[in-house]
Amino acid sequence: MKTFMMKQGTTEWLAARCGYPSACEFHRILPPGEGTPFHVVCDGEEVSNHRSREAAEKELAKRSKKGGNFSIIERTELGTGWKKYAAQLVSDMDSQIPPEGCDNYTNNAIRWGAETEAEARRWYTMETGNQVQQVGGCLSDDGRFWCSPDGLVGPIFENGEIVGTEGGIELFCPQGETQAELLLEEPLIVPPQKLVQVHGALVVTGAKWWDALSYSPGLRPILVRTEPNEFTQKLRKALNNFYPKFQAAIKRIRGEAA
Repeated sequence: MKTFMMKQGTTEWLAARCGYPSACEFHRILPPGEGTPFHVVCDGEEVSNHRSREAAEKELAKRSKKGGNFSIIERTELGTGWKKYAAQLVSDMDSQIPPEGCDNYTNNAIRWGAETEAEARRWYTMETGNQVQQVGGCLSDDGRFWCSPDGLVGPIFENGEIVGTEGGIELFCPQGETQAELLLEEPLIVPPQKLVQVHGALVVTGAKWWDALSYSPGLRPILVRTEPNEFTQKLRKALNNFYPKFQAAIKRIRGEAA
């Protein structure tokens, strides 16, 4: 993992991340609830499909009792938004029209998040005792994928540079109504799109865990820890499926030979 220490939202930060598929957009590659269904097949023909391997294994056990050559296969399917995202990445690299970044664009939601994020980070430190290292971004070991964490926890230093991390944190600072709706969920969750971003950070950094904090002043905070699991592997496979398509898109848009 390569770590960049500039402030997020600056021109330098925009330039550093330009052209890299980023964890905050991984939901466009593998949307929540989509992709990699588990299929039960018999002699090569699909007989049922399932969202989880556990459900597929139960179906496999039930059908196998009746005889037949049953097995489970997993297919990695990209979400429908991957092509538009690939086009956006190429445009960011090649277009002479600068992208709208935090240096020249803002709205009420952005201002609210920026003003509340520091308070959320302080609450997290007091609640957990974890010290948070702010960074500009992280690039995966293979140099293909990027994430811009809200903080690293337990960073690993080598020759004065951060080369890995024990964990990290992603902050979500919604308006009060959204936080109240999340507090009605059982169990408590963070928004699915944000959860994809958390799994993306696990993929990019190789961390052992990642905390997601939904924080809105005056309302009960929601703190959820995520460790690498089946969905992390699904996302990794989807990213590996996306990347050659992204490289092919670069050549096609630039008019280069395939």
